Amino acid sequence: MGKCVVRIAGQPVRAATHAIAVPQVATVQERHAAGELCAHLAQITGETLPVCVEREVADRVPIVVGKCDLLALLGISVNFAALGEEGIHLQSKGPALALAGNRRGVLYAVSTLLEAKVLVARWRRH
Repeated sequence: MGKCVVRIAGQPVRAATHAIAVPQVATVQERHAAGELCAHLAQITGETLPVCVEREVADRVPIVVGKCDLLALLGISVNFAALGEEGIHLQSKGPALALAGNRRGVLYAVSTLLEAKVLVARWRRH
């Protein structure tokens, strides 16, 4: 398990403070993307974030994966129609983070974030 610190808006991402949120009726791709994000963050940070449907995030900071209604509540606007099947939308809003896209796009959004974070983590270790 890793010991790197991942921060969103300066706040460390921890299981006690953050949750990976998926839509109430998540697609196969959204569930898979959330699982991949959870597994990789655990390897990078040593923290296993809970993956939950968006209404169960409670007082945790959400990392939104997919087409959640929670996006609008956070003030994040995503034009899913313009993204097509493979487009991605990554956006932070305060301490929250949105990783959105349709079908393959949501998988690509998570991969894009992880590739960036892994490169930073490797660079900091050396």
